[in-house]
Amino acid sequence: MIKSLIRVALKQRVVVVVLALCLIAFGVNAMRALSVDAFPDVTNVQVQVAAKAPGRSPEEVERFVTAPLEIAMTGLPGLVEMRSVNRNALSQITLVFTDGTDIYFARQLVLERMIEGADRLPKDVTPILGPVSSGLGEVYQYTLERPDDGNRSLSVDELTERRTIQDWTVRPLLRGIPGVAEINSVGGFERQYQVLANPDRLRHHGLSLKDVYSALALNNANSGGGKLPQYAEQYLIRGVGLIQCVADIADIVLREIDGTPVFIRDVAEVRIGQAGRYGAVIKNGDTEAVGGIVMMIRGGNAKEIVGRVKARINEINAHGMLPGGLKIVPFYDRTDLVNAAIHGVIKVLMEGIGLVIVTLVLYLGDIRSSLIVVATLIVTPLATFMVMNHYGISANLMSLGGACHCDRHHGGWFRGRCGKRLPPSWRGAGKRRKPRFDCAARRRRSRYAGVVRRRYYLPGISAADDHDRAGRQNVRSARHHYRYRVVHFADCIADAVAGALLVSSQGR
Repeated sequence: MIKSLIRVALKQRVVVVVLALCLIAFGVNAMRALSVDAFPDVTNVQVQVAAKAPGRSPEEVERFVTAPLEIAMTGLPGLVEMRSVNRNALSQITLVFTDGTDIYFARQLVLERMIEGADRLPKDVTPILGPVSSGLGEVYQYTLERPDDGNRSLSVDELTERRTIQDWTVRPLLRGIPGVAEINSVGGFERQYQVLANPDRLRHHGLSLKDVYSALALNNANSGGGKLPQYAEQYLIRGVGLIQCVADIADIVLREIDGTPVFIRDVAEVRIGQAGRYGAVIKNGDTEAVGGIVMMIRGGNAKEIVGRVKARINEINAHGMLPGGLKIVPFYDRTDLVNAAIHGVIKVLMEGIGLVIVTLVLYLGDIRSSLIVVATLIVTPLATFMVMNHYGISANLMSLGGACHCDRHHGGWFRGRCGKRLPPSWRGAGKRRKPRFDCAARRRRSRYAGVVRRRYYLPGISAADDHDRAGRQNVRSARHHYRYRVVHFADCIADAVAGALLVSSQGR
């Protein structure tokens, strides 16, 4: 079979060249569409459920929020692990599914059970699903700065203003980028409209905090009243009660005592304040800052997504879309790490190709054999890229490193030596020691190789038929010869598929 394959390849050289060129063309196309990242994402298939429970301790959160949700999630198809974390006013549940489960199918299952279990939760608790991202989804981080900031300390009002701009201006602008799963805001102070009730004043007027909550909820809404025809025109009737400013909150009526209204300003202090925070962002170790973290969608192309984010940020900064002269200044970019990883892999690959060429030229003295081996080193990664695209594996430091290791396999080097006619100084009998992997020399040395091959591989013919024992003394030589041919054929195939098999089995 091997002889026939080699004979056909030598006779149909044009066909072989055309097939190689087609393989190179498809490989280049696969390389352009290949997902590129710095390192492989080994995160399992998981869905996170989070719920805010204001004013509740971790024990209450676990009892009234986490436990009902965990009971509702029990028995999901493909669920292998369920764990939870309970903090002050926060519940977070992580559901881990089998590796073969589609992430969107898993989220659909969790969403159905979450809606079912929401009826058992307190009225002020609403669970939500986490973003479609992974533990390695942070691809871009930035801060909001002015050109004249320097290292000066920012006031509370400045941090509050920048956090408001980050939440209500920057996040909507960056969320529409394809491949971006979520924009997380960090640092600064979150603005709040606060009503600080005085217990003594509430007791004096016979009110409670529940009355304050009810009044705020009922007086912060608009309502429609239908249409009023008036000759050829129509008037839209509606009640406008939406709160616009702090004064509107202070003017809300709580109750009436003997015709005298009791307003919120009579029992509480209304102001704009800041929500309690659990951390801060320190810029260069000198001052606080406000920033954001761009989360990449699970399985996305990190290099392309970061490229879109950078283009959008450059557009925002160039057109001055942010108020107050603010600019988006990045301090972490996954592209730098990706480029460094790709540069390292390309450097290793080029060094390997150069080493192979130099080694073959020195040992064989023939450039054509060197070019044949180098051609395999180029075609092999292109074929590997096609398999990686088929299985959805990203090109990263580990997968490309494995492909480069396969490219430097010694099979091509053996093929170059066996396929080349030996130099005159090596062909003379007794002039110089024969090379160890010289197949032609092996065949010349074993004059009974054909007889031994027939008797060795056909169990129906016994060794007793060899009366002169001429064949059995060369059994070992022939065995090495034909075993080498099998290994030689395996090396030829391995040069093209070993890298693909290595990468396709990675993380499976």
